[in-house]
This record gives sequence, structure tokens and C-alpha cells, in this order.
Amino acid sequence: MRSLKLFLTTVVAALLTMTVIGVSPAAAIPSPPLITQVVTTAGTFTTSPSAGTSSTPQITVNVPQATGNTVNLYVNGVVASTCTANSDFNIVFNGAAGSTGCSAPPSTLPANIGPGDGTYNLTADRVNLNGQSNPSTTFVYILDTKAPLAPGTVTTTQLANDGIRVRWSKASDDTTSPGVSGVTKYNVFRSAPDQADPTVEGTYTKIGTVNDSACTGASGLECTYDDIALGEEFDPVTGKHYFYKVSSVDLAGNEGAKSNSSPGAAPGIEAVIVAPVTIVSMGGSTTSPTFQPDATQTKPDVVVSVGTDSGTVTLKRDGVNIATKTVPTSATEVTIQAANYLTGQSALPRSHSYTAEQTVGTDHSPASNTFTYVLPPARPTITSVAGDTTSPAKDDVTQPSVAVSWVGAATNDTVKLFVDDDCTGPHAKVQVGQKTGVSGTTTTFNGVAGDWGSTQLAKGQSYCLTVTNTDTTISDAPTATSPSSTPFTFERAPIISGYLLDGQGGIHEFGGAPKAAFAPYYGFDIGRRISVMPDGKTGYELDGYGGIHPFATGTNSKPATVVGAPYFGFDIARDLIITGVGKGYVLDGFGGIHAFGGATPVTSGPYFAGHDVARRFVLLPNGKGGYLLDGFGGVHGFGIGVDPRPANPSGSPYFGFDIARGLQLYSPTAGYVLDGYGGVHPFGNAPSVTFVKYTANFDIARDLDTTEVDLNGGYVLDGNGQVTAWGDAVSIPRPAVFPPDIARDLVLFTS
Repeated sequence: MRSLKLFLTTVVAALLTMTVIGVSPAAAIPSPPLITQVVTTAGTFTTSPSAGTSSTPQITVNVPQATGNTVNLYVNGVVASTCTANSDFNIVFNGAAGSTGCSAPPSTLPANIGPGDGTYNLTADRVNLNGQSNPSTTFVYILDTKAPLAPGTVTTTQLANDGIRVRWSKASDDTTSPGVSGVTKYNVFRSAPDQADPTVEGTYTKIGTVNDSACTGASGLECTYDDIALGEEFDPVTGKHYFYKVSSVDLAGNEGAKSNSSPGAAPGIEAVIVAPVTIVSMGGSTTSPTFQPDATQTKPDVVVSVGTDSGTVTLKRDGVNIATKTVPTSATEVTIQAANYLTGQSALPRSHSYTAEQTVGTDHSPASNTFTYVLPPARPTITSVAGDTTSPAKDDVTQPSVAVSWVGAATNDTVKLFVDDDCTGPHAKVQVGQKTGVSGTTTTFNGVAGDWGSTQLAKGQSYCLTVTNTDTTISDAPTATSPSSTPFTFERAPIISGYLLDGQGGIHEFGGAPKAAFAPYYGFDIGRRISVMPDGKTGYELDGYGGIHPFATGTNSKPATVVGAPYFGFDIARDLIITGVGKGYVLDGFGGIHAFGGATPVTSGPYFAGHDVARRFVLLPNGKGGYLLDGFGGVHGFGIGVDPRPANPSGSPYFGFDIARGLQLYSPTAGYVLDGYGGVHPFGNAPSVTFVKYTANFDIARDLDTTEVDLNGGYVLDGNGQVTAWGDAVSIPRPAVFPPDIARDLVLFTS
């Protein structure tokens, strides 16, 4: 056993000895080198790609633990230089002066870059003692010896601080070379004017640099440089000439020609400083924004201060030229009057921004301060009241529907309705309604819907209605209210009531009138007229024989019996006028007018003996005479007592046959005649009438009446009891339903 153990121990020891001495393990592959920088005439580049104008740039390769290793530099995959490293770090291949970090000079210089411009790929590797290598990543070097093109479209504008902004279009690098490196920056040059001639450019001096990446104009194609005042170095003077040029520089450091600098070309871009102008007031206000309270003043006078007495001043609204004014000699201010331009009033926006600018020749001042002018919302219009589009309107409603419209759409506005009792002189306006959150171009104050609140219009009175529109659509403006609308007159029509007489003696009330009592009933068609006392409590009825019958209304007592009235005994009585209790006049068909109850007798007038042709008569307001209507349409004056008969009025109709039926006065010398077909004919200076209830060749119209409140209208009664309004009169309901052609007389009251 001891012999076996000894043998095994010997074998293991031999094997271990063979492993250590007989075979070496493989050496580790060296880490790759790294090209860390390329130094050219354009500078030192540590980022790929780099660019320069040198075909033999200085190239630094970082090679850790490289001592004794072979380091190779490749250009486009071909060995350009080789050396044995005596440094564990940076090996520098300097094509112009040899290399450093090598124990022996490189076998070759990197002279195979070029000769033509182009893109060159640089790589390096190192070979260790075992012949193993590991290449670096590629570093791109661009050889660019051609200058970029000059910038184009150079312009200048004046700044508000008396500086000048230079603008130009981006330039391109040489487009024919395969090694284009690209424009990286621009140099800006300024020339002060020549001493002898201020309009001729002098020597140019570089005043600034702009990186290509800073060009942020339209689509990135525009570059700018602001040449601001720099104390003694550059202190712009109004009216002095300055010239500018721009050159472009590419990535390789090549600088191109200055703009507009080729032989025979135009000089540099010239800029003339024009002093800034200031809007000092608008519409008399020196504070911006100006809030205009009257929408009719849409053209404010604008006062602009100027710095030089030459050229013109241009006024702009919202950036658009609207007026120009020549600057007078020695002027320091220019007034652009309202008549010289039109601001216009439209829908939103109502806020307009104004600026001014002075022009001297082809040069411009900086834009002035911005002045804001705010118009109120559009002036509203009342388009109808109670459905009537014509002012004055009339109806018997206490809160009429008021339709309002305006030009331009409202947006969440407040519209207010005002009422006063007069449309002339100063008004004591009272707000009666308000609608909030109104949008669109129309709105309506509907009394039925409660838009009027508790206000009630009194019957029989005239009112002046106006509206205003208020909005807050302009964020920087206070609440803006339009001027009041044009006043619209509305008359609360009186309540029309009264009585209608039928031929059998029945008296029928309507419109709230109290019921008639003690009225006669004949049983046949003999009732002719009724006359009611002014207090509406009593009255008298005339029959065709001349009988005058007292009646009362409601619970009132029956009036006194008439004494002294004529009684004809046959159907010839035609009309009745009561002038007091128990007294008045009766008209017979022959034209006789009979006084009774102490009334002053009629002393002169027409008389148609034996001809039943007299139809109606009226008294003048002074009671000293009147007019009589005959059946043919003639209107004849008559006198009372010692007063002479008035002259027959002009223009009365003449029909030529018995068809005239009613007569009403408009004034002491004018009035209306009703024919049996329903025609209403003015005479004297009474206004013409358009009447819709006219039936040709049908003798059915029986009476004509007007209201005391408004004589520009009235009512026609037909034989069937229908009452039709004409002119400005309001409609009333049909008082009663009758058999055909039995209604005879109509009496109206207003309240």
C-alpha cells in the first residue's frame, strides 16, 4: 500500500509540473485605441465629424498600455502612418512635424489626406507582442478648402432703441465639393459713412457674429443681428447713414465673401435712423386704452408726436395702414383728423390697436407705442312693439312684446329696456326689464313671459321705449354699454267700450260698459239713434217717429223725460244729439234740425223739403254751428242762434245717389264721410284712410265713429253688428250678434 501511494503522489506531481512548464495560456487581446482629437486650422475637434483646410492634420490616438506595441493610423482603410509606442497613452501623428509618443519616427506621414476636398475616415489599431490587434472606431475628417457662398437678401429695419436690426437669408456652403462641411456662423460688418459724403460707405468693421443655429426666422431661413447703441463706439444719430454687410463661415473655418461686395456690385445695405414717433392721444384721451362711450364716434382724432419735420406719418389699425399725413415744416406733432380715415364699426372685435410710423424717403422709424381704442357694442334697434314695426305703435296691452335687433352677434350680453313718458327733451328713464346672457342678433322682451317685471303701462298714455346693450367681451375693457336705441313710441290704447243700438230698440253693451236699463223695445225696425251723456250714466234713444226715450246704465236712475221735442208720427227722424240733461237737437229726413229742452235753436242751414235725404249731423266743438250730411254725400254748414253758418268744407264727396251713411269731424273744417259700402272718405285736411272692410254694391255700412283720444282712426258699424277698426284705432270685439241688417247706431267711450 505504501508503494501505491508513493506512485500516485509522484504521478500527480509530474502532471502539475507539466502544466506550469510545458504550455503557456493565450495572451489577452489588447483594448482598442481611440482617436480623441483632430487639430486643424479651424481648431481642435474632439467630436466626429471634424473639418479643416489642412491635408496633414494633427491626429491624437489614445492607446492605454501601449508601450512596445505597434500603432497604425489608417486613412480610408489604408495605412498612413506606423510607429512603435514608447508611451502607454497618447500617440500624436502630426503630418506636418512628425509624431510624438513613438520610440522611432513613423514609417510614413499621413500625407494621403487630399489633395482634393472630401470626407476621410480615420481609424487606428495597435498590435501587441503576440501579433494581436484591435481597431478603433472611425473618426470622420472633412477636408474643406472652399469658402461658402455669401448670404443673400440683406435688409435693415430700425429698432425702438435707435438701433438697427440687420436681416439676411441663410447662406449655402460650396455645393460642388463632395466634402461640404456646412455654414456654421455669420460675421456682421458695419461701415460708418464717409466724411466727405455721408451717403457713401467707408471702411467696414466686424461688429458681431451670429451662429447659424440661432437663425430662427420663417422656416429657419432668416438670421438677424441687432446693432444697438454701444456708447462712444456706436451712437446712432437721427438721419445719419450706416452701411452693413454679412459674410458666412463654414465648419472648416473658411469665410466667404461679404454680401454685395463683388466688384461693380451695389454697396452695402444702407440704413437711416428715423426718430421714433409716439401716439400721444386718441379722441382727446391721453390714456390707453380709450373707451369710447358713443358708438357714433367711430373715428377719433389721433395726435402723433414726431422727431423730424419731414416725410409722412402713417397710422395703422390692427397692423393695416388706414391713413397718412405729411409732416409740416418745423412740426413736432401731427394730428390725423377723423375725417381722414374710417375706423368703421362692425361686429367683434370692437377693440382696435393703433400704431404710427414716420417715413423719410425709403427709411422708417420704429413703430410707435400701441394705443387701444374700444368701441361700445353695436347700438340696438327696436324693430317692433306689440307686433307693430311702425313707431308709434298702439295696443291695449300693459306690457307689450318688444323685439330688439342689432348689427353683429351679441355674446353673453346684457340688454336693458327703459320706459319714459315723453320722447322729447330730457327723459326720466326707468328701467323696466333686463335680459342677461343674450347671444345672437335679436332678442324679445315678452311681457307675457314676465320680462317686464312688475311695471304696468297706464291705459290711454304714450310712452317712449329705448334699449341698451352691454357686454364684457373685451378682457382688458370695463363693462361697455352701447348708446340707447332710437326711441320707439308706444301708446297704451284706451279701453274701448260703449253701446250698440239695434232697429228694434235694443241697447247692447260691450267692452265692460254697464248694462243699459229702461230702454224701449218696439218689436219692429224703428230705432234710429242713441246719445249717451258724457258721464256714461244716462242717455236717450230716438225712434223714427221722433220719440225720445230716456234710459240709464247699470244701477243709475232713469234721466228726466224730454220736453218740447218734435213728434212726427211717421218714420222721418234721422239723428239725435244730446247737449245736456233733457235737451238737444233732432234731425229729420228733410234737413230740419229741431231744438228741445232749452237748446239754442238752429237759425240757418239747408232744408230739402219733401225729400228724405238728410242723414247725419254734427256740432262744432264750440257749439256755435255744425255740419249736416245728405244722402248724396254733400256736407252743409248750419248756424245756431246768432252765429252764422260755417262754410261748406272743401273736398267732401258727392256720390250722385243716396248712399252716404255716416259723418264724423276730424277738425272744425275737416272730417270723414261713410258710404253704405264701407268707404271712408276724408274732406278738408283730414288724413286719407285705408279701410279693409269695403263691400262694393252692398249697402250695409251704418255708422262711423272715432275716439276722442286719437282722431287718426275710428270704427265702422255694419248692419250685422260687426265693428271694424280703421286707421290707428285698436280692434274691439264684436259687441253682439244680430239678424241681418238690424244694427243702427254705435256709441263709443274711451277709458
